[in-house]
Amino acid sequence: MANTMTLSRQELYDRIWAKPATNLAEELGISIAQLVKLCERHNLPRPASGHWSRMAWGQDIERPALPPITTPELDQVTIAPGAPHTEAVVYPPIPVPTRLSSPRPLVATAQAMLESKDRDRDGLAFSGGRGAVRIIVTPKNIGRAVRIMDTFVKAMEAKGFVLQPRGAYAHADVGMRKGGMDYPLKLREHLQRTELPLTPKQIEELKRWGHCFGDRYRHTPDGRLVFTFGEDYDSVVCQDTANTRLEDKLGRFVGRILQRMAKEEEQARRLAEERAARERVLAEQRRREEEAARLRQEEQDRIGALNDTITRWRLSRDVRDYVKHMRELIESHQAKATEGGPVARWLEWAEAYAAQIDPFTPLKTQLQKIQADQKK
Repeated sequence: MANTMTLSRQELYDRIWAKPATNLAEELGISIAQLVKLCERHNLPRPASGHWSRMAWGQDIERPALPPITTPELDQVTIAPGAPHTEAVVYPPIPVPTRLSSPRPLVATAQAMLESKDRDRDGLAFSGGRGAVRIIVTPKNIGRAVRIMDTFVKAMEAKGFVLQPRGAYAHADVGMRKGGMDYPLKLREHLQRTELPLTPKQIEELKRWGHCFGDRYRHTPDGRLVFTFGEDYDSVVCQDTANTRLEDKLGRFVGRILQRMAKEEEQARRLAEERAARERVLAEQRRREEEAARLRQEEQDRIGALNDTITRWRLSRDVRDYVKHMRELIESHQAKATEGGPVARWLEWAEAYAAQIDPFTPLKTQLQKIQADQKK
């Protein structure tokens, strides 16, 4: 392929650790997914999520060594920009005006804070909190940063986002909200880190304790602006480069954010569908278990009712046999129960009780009624 380029593992490794993956993929003419696959295939360590944000704030992050490989063929990395399987995404440009016009209130408040606040030790002005978007730049970049922020906010509002504080407390950051999700945003000036020579005291501390106190680095604003959308550990980043200003990439920045959110929404939708499917399976399982329990209970109730019927039938039969034998005993002694006497009344009660507990009594009554109706 005419556009194919070849880099050594070391060259690609150095470039991966020199700039964010989004910018490097753009320079190489490939997608981030392709770049990740190349790193995995050639065993190239990549910066962790949030690496560039921490670097911008001057954190000292150690870069891992390039691991050795046992396959010589992997020492050369072949890159094919514009490969057929790469999906090209076109983002419409978003022009940034040369003059600020009708800024959003939270952006206007940020501008006032930047122009009136004291500077920190690095010469940076800053805005933030509940009443203003977060911007950290040198005075000469205030106008440019505010215009970029206002243009970005208006473009995101056109996509359904709302600019508002991300919490109820006084120092809550301002962010963009959509679909119940809050996304922090920050526009800052990049700091160039320079290592300072050790003082005699620091050298002595290093010898004694293995570490030293005091400043080890000087951070100098270099004029490049860095825009981050989202949490530091998983943000979308757009920044000035040697060849392209942030303003010229604002449309692609918004497009990448929307693309990221679309993927997250699709993932959330799939997870919701999977969760709903699991809940349906569990609900069906519970329904079957409840139905089986109901059938078992019905069977137990039928068995219990049958046992009770048999018990009452046997008891009624025993009572009648008992009354019968008592009458035979009285007659065998040529005696007779006095009508209305205690024995006669007891025998009548016992026979009535037997009829009362006899489960066949209702059936006999019904059959007698049918027989009587037939005779008529």
